[in-house]
Amino acid sequence: MPNILLVPIHLDALYLPTDQFVTAAMADFRRLPYFDGVRDVNANVPYLSEEIATPPFANQHMRLQAGIHLHWALPDALTQGTQGEAGDQQFPPVPNRWLVTRHVGAETTRWVVESDYIHPLDTESTAVVVPWPLTAQDGGARPRHVGRVRPYAEWLADSSAAERWEGLTAVGYGEPTFAAFYPNCHSLFGWHDADYQAAVPAGLQYDVLGWYHSAEQDYLQCLVAEAKVTTPEQFAQLLQSQAAWRLLDAAPTFPTQMICYARLTFTAGLQPTDAPRVQRSQPPKLRIAVGNTGTEALAAHLAAQNAARDDLRARQLEDKLDAIAATEQLEQIVLDLGPHLKEVRHTNGFRAVPAGLRWTIRQESNAAENAAAITQARLAPSTRVRGRRVSRQVVWTDLAQALTLLNQRQAAYDRAQEELAAARTQLFADWYKYMLCAYPPDAALDDYPDVDEVKAWIERGLARLQGQAAQTGTLRLAIDAQGNVMEAVAAEPTVNSLATALA
Repeated sequence: MPNILLVPIHLDALYLPTDQFVTAAMADFRRLPYFDGVRDVNANVPYLSEEIATPPFANQHMRLQAGIHLHWALPDALTQGTQGEAGDQQFPPVPNRWLVTRHVGAETTRWVVESDYIHPLDTESTAVVVPWPLTAQDGGARPRHVGRVRPYAEWLADSSAAERWEGLTAVGYGEPTFAAFYPNCHSLFGWHDADYQAAVPAGLQYDVLGWYHSAEQDYLQCLVAEAKVTTPEQFAQLLQSQAAWRLLDAAPTFPTQMICYARLTFTAGLQPTDAPRVQRSQPPKLRIAVGNTGTEALAAHLAAQNAARDDLRARQLEDKLDAIAATEQLEQIVLDLGPHLKEVRHTNGFRAVPAGLRWTIRQESNAAENAAAITQARLAPSTRVRGRRVSRQVVWTDLAQALTLLNQRQAAYDRAQEELAAARTQLFADWYKYMLCAYPPDAALDDYPDVDEVKAWIERGLARLQGQAAQTGTLRLAIDAQGNVMEAVAAEPTVNSLATALA
């Protein structure tokens, strides 16, 4: 039996004596337009996120069935992403098998939740719906139900193959709150017990164990293999630094597999009258504080709270709070602290934006080499360039002229890149308007421009955009570990573009 690391997780339970409507998932992919091989499904729905995304403060229209709803949280280490080499966010795989055990007196019942199970096409289910496949290169996405629960004995006896969600993570299809919000993941990281609607007996207990179906995806195994630890001491340090986990006891060998576990017990019985009820309450009295920055607004709010009836004291307190927040800028100031604080406030009211690259010439040498070069320069009235004596003034003048030309070309390239980005943003906005014109509301057909005219407008803009992109080109910089630019090359050096002239 492998050495196992047990990782505690948080488990919540919600008891509902009757069905209740709650806030729906962040998106309803059942409205996603797609082609099923025979016909267009949801053909009257434009391919826009607003058609499937749940708007803020929307009416509660997801029905939770009566009973006990369990929702377990993933370990924090599995919910934190890292940036890959290509700049994309990468999250570790999460456990995809969950054993739910219910204890009522001497009676024990078990179920298994398969988080990565993808239901066959065109099957009816109450499971979570996601767009599948997730990547564009796999073809058009279709809504698919994900996650299922089966009795333990049935799951143990079944060895049939099924379509699985490989590499399931805490963000699911790309939603940051996927695993944290129960309506998003109720069939993947949650379970519904419909046996207890009338009442909940005292001593009812649920145990949840989670593990990986494939050992290759096990977070602990991947972590150990990547770090190449060989001793239990190194293993303990690795867990502390990478996952913020602390071992409760030392072992002669370190684990190679992790299992998440949680236990929840109803110490006292519950009756339908004990269930939570939605009560409308009076909205709280809101207070608004305005400032040029968040720090200024917070200082104004705290000052008003602590000196509500004394304007002079409130202003003094606000100045003190602002000064505390600007300690780094003011710690060396002894005189004229008030004017300097105003200057810091003024400076913090602005935000720096990228202004492009600017090239400079810098001699790479150490102090000893600099001293030797200075001594030699003082002794030598001129220098030799390619076999002929040229004054140092001429050499530096040529370099200055070349540097000026380089920065001029860099500025032109930066402006072209900004214009290109703006043109692409406008193209996306035009495409959005085209989708609205292609799928107008039935009662407002005459209020939208002709879709063919909008299409022709976009095609003309696309041609201009492609020409602009070709004239600009792409400059690629090779940067070392210290952040120094080692090389600048054009992505297409044979094309006459700004990037080619700059490289």
